[in-house]
Amino acid sequence: MASTLTYRVPLLSPCSTDLWSSFLADATELDATGFPVRGSFGVGFRCHTDLSVAASEDARKTLATDTIRAVAASWGQTVSDRTVTHSVRQLLLAYTELQPGQIVAFKKGLTVVAFARIVSPYRYEAARAETGGHYPNRWDYVIVRKPTAAESVPLSGRVKTYYSGGFTYTELTVTPTVTPTVTPTVTPTPTPAPAMSPRRAALIDALVEALHSRDEAEAALVAVVSRIADIQHQLALTS
Repeated sequence: MASTLTYRVPLLSPCSTDLWSSFLADATELDATGFPVRGSFGVGFRCHTDLSVAASEDARKTLATDTIRAVAASWGQTVSDRTVTHSVRQLLLAYTELQPGQIVAFKKGLTVVAFARIVSPYRYEAARAETGGHYPNRWDYVIVRKPTAAESVPLSGRVKTYYSGGFTYTELTVTPTVTPTVTPTVTPTPTPAPAMSPRRAALIDALVEALHSRDEAEAALVAVVSRIADIQHQLALTS
């Protein structure tokens, strides 16, 4: 027997479209089509420092902000306060949320290309911050499955690197069929069931109705939470 489990997962670009070959090069295993089965990916945002050395969330935010500005200056670039704020927010969300076991949606440009499971803690690879390097803040992953046709429709406006809860993921779970053990039984003489009182029957009907109402309320709450998340992401894009 099969059932589906649906929930929101991070939506992220494991590599920019123009450097997609580097994402493929960081795979440790490919499928028959040449798409990664497992490997590593990273994010950059000009943040060339190990975020794990910070003692608190506030210290990590300060470290990331100062590093991004310093790296941009060393490259002869000028970055606005807004760009730095958006970069730090995405980077720290990834640092916090991408823990082993987390399912994520990988996108290339605006299109989801795979769902993956994070299989390592965050790490910083300093060598990737050297001249010509990319994405030193890294994680390992294993591909869970490819997207369906409906999940592959380009996502309007999703140009940022990282979106917290940015995509609805459907997981298929299969309940194993258990073969019952057949043992000899003795059929007992049936005993007539006592008649149910009208009062008890009415209470049972009321209980069933209340349970149905609860299920409907829970489903409505899930829809509201999902809608709030979508609105928050849209607000982030227009801030």
